[in-house]
Amino acid sequence: SGGRIITVSVEGRKTQVLGPHEKTKAALDLTQYSNQILIITDEGVIEVTKSSAKKIIDKDKGLEDIEKVESFSGNLYTLTKKGELFRYPAIEGGLLGTGKNWFGENLALAEGGKDMSIDGSVWILLENGNIKKFTRGSLENFRLKGLEIVKNNKS
Repeated sequence: SGGRIITVSVEGRKTQVLGPHEKTKAALDLTQYSNQILIITDEGVIEVTKSSAKKIIDKDKGLEDIEKVESFSGNLYTLTKKGELFRYPAIEGGLLGTGKNWFGENLALAEGGKDMSIDGSVWILLENGNIKKFTRGSLENFRLKGLEIVKNNKS
């Protein structure tokens, strides 16, 4: 949409257009962090407002080859195509700290990860349809119950 980001308030049914800005045109992914809209670009993390777009985190290892970005409890999480999960902790003043691999240095425990969701645990959907659940950085075993497994028979 030409580098514009449109926010929609469910309660007030109000929309707001942010941008367009040159930096939003290069967005690889975006997430809402607290009351901020953050986009991931090749330059790093950009905070977008109605009138500006400023870089708040320079590109680092956790921002290379991003598959997915999410925010939870004031923290920013990035899942890389290598299967690494980086956490950028909230620090005072609404800023983000330095990203660290949540699994441990140089560990890629979510290889093949295509999507993620966070609810205190991090749930990662893999390319093969399997789901991995991580709690406090460690793999947690779980079983899905009551779901019918449907195989996709592509020819």
